[in-house]
Amino acid sequence: MSQSRLLDAIKDIALFALLIFLVSVTIQRLKKFISLHEKSMIHELDTTFFNQIKEAQRQAGLIAQFIEPTANEQETRRMQQITRLVQAIERKYTRNAPSLALLGPIGTASIVTKEQRLRRELNQALFNMRNLLHVALDEQPVAMPKEGYPSIELLIDENKKLLKQLQV
Repeated sequence: MSQSRLLDAIKDIALFALLIFLVSVTIQRLKKFISLHEKSMIHELDTTFFNQIKEAQRQAGLIAQFIEPTANEQETRRMQQITRLVQAIERKYTRNAPSLALLGPIGTASIVTKEQRLRRELNQALFNMRNLLHVALDEQPVAMPKEGYPSIELLIDENKKLLKQLQV
């Protein structure tokens, strides 16, 4: 009899621990959602695009560290422009004017076109980072493809590979 009570108590403790874990995960996700949408409660931000912006910022910082000691003035200026551009993209993406909500479909359309423009700007910044990495590796910069820029994910992956080459 006491053994079954002991097993029941262990089950209760395990279930209670699981409940606490699930509640804590939910609270963490809620905090992240609120912090991400703090300045933009009008629409839900795409976390994938937000993570891509953060990765581009991280890569820009790494590239600046590697290029700065050996870079000429023009390369340093280009890197600073790229870094400022990526920071501006994040700021523009996470902040929307509350008045856009009052415009209804027009406000929604303006948000969508702004996001498309920001995606193109991020794509351009990542492509420019890739060219700076090629220069740092004493390779020829790559010209823009006729069909347009590669996807953001592809550029992020290529920049990661080039950064690894630069680190070696």
